[in-house]
Amino acid sequence: MPAALLAPVFIQVVLTFALLFMMGGARYGAVKGGRADAKEISVNSDAYPEDVRIASNCFRNQFELPTLFYAVTAFALIAGAQSHLMTALAWAFALTRLLHAFVFVVTKNLNHRFLAYLAGAVILMVMWALLAYKTLLV
Repeated sequence: MPAALLAPVFIQVVLTFALLFMMGGARYGAVKGGRADAKEISVNSDAYPEDVRIASNCFRNQFELPTLFYAVTAFALIAGAQSHLMTALAWAFALTRLLHAFVFVVTKNLNHRFLAYLAGAVILMVMWALLAYKTLLV
């Protein structure tokens, strides 16, 4: 069962690295293509064009909610609190992050992005509540 719980963690890690490379390519392309000045962006990352800032913000976002996701899955494994429900919730969270990143970068629809973010946040809260229940009350 640990592998089943870790699989969505690896999906989140792959997503983070994919966004890192996308952001790096966008930044490099903007400077090389003359759409961003290297001296200016070294002191002001807002000097990048909008598409590059979107990629950068999406990458940065992978260190917000996912940090709590990494922690809850690690603690669940350490405490022996993994279960089918915890695994299903982990998969659901990973899927919301994939959806969130897709909307962030491709469609740029703020309402849809917020709904994906909110769904992930609610799933995380349930995961933490489940972990607390299994470790403190059972």
